[in-house]
Amino acid sequence: MGGIGDMTNQKEESKNERKAVLLGTGHKALFFKQLCDAAAKYERHVHYPDVHYLTVDHMGAEQVIEITDPGLARTGNREMALTDADYAILYYSSVNIDSLQALQPLVQPLQNRKNLPILLVCDSDEVILEETASQHTNSTSEGYESDDRDGMKRHYSMEQIRKSLDDNVTSVLDQGEKLAQDLGPRCSFLQISSSKSSDAKKVLTQMVISLHKSGPVRNRRMSKIANMLRSKSSDKSSDENMIFEAVNEKKSEKKKEKKGGKMEDSKVCIVM
Repeated sequence: MGGIGDMTNQKEESKNERKAVLLGTGHKALFFKQLCDAAAKYERHVHYPDVHYLTVDHMGAEQVIEITDPGLARTGNREMALTDADYAILYYSSVNIDSLQALQPLVQPLQNRKNLPILLVCDSDEVILEETASQHTNSTSEGYESDDRDGMKRHYSMEQIRKSLDDNVTSVLDQGEKLAQDLGPRCSFLQISSSKSSDAKKVLTQMVISLHKSGPVRNRRMSKIANMLRSKSSDKSSDENMIFEAVNEKKSEKKKEKKGGKMEDSKVCIVM
């Protein structure tokens, strides 16, 4: 279980700290809590309630992940979170089509981040389905407990309810997979059940593995760019030194010629 605390001391961003953005409707509240519990430890930012720091143990190493929940509205905060993110988690519930449809406006902004790994999480918690069916059955059967025929009707109604719910879940699952395709090849689709705490750990593990795969590539590119800049700077300094030495050498020759009473015209050709 992860521990919780407030960020009382602000530190410089660690080299192994990565940034993730979590997007979805309010249905993701339980899912996010399970992510925090699955982490080795987690902390809330002292000033920003939508920012948390999760420490994940993976293969003997600790990975600190800053998770931001900027909300679904198109705000400057959301755009900045998407721009800074190294990873994106999109969450929806298979028993609530609205939670999936709320993610549709994110397709274009996320497509603009072509190299951003994305995980689309579908929560198909069967416990929620059972509770929904039970509540619906109780409301329709109230007042008919003594009639066996009504008991058969109640059983039939429960089967119909479950079938309807199952059909709806299947439809939402299919639409979720379609959304994953629309988001591009960097998007993975994962079905979980919030009744299984182990599923939250799977999400963290998949995120860390993906970050490790994408991280070194970007670091190597940055290193190459830095080396190129250093190389150009070094070449420029070398050229300037050569010019400076050539000019000084020529001045020295002129002084010697003056002292000897001889003045000869000469030219200096400097190859840049």
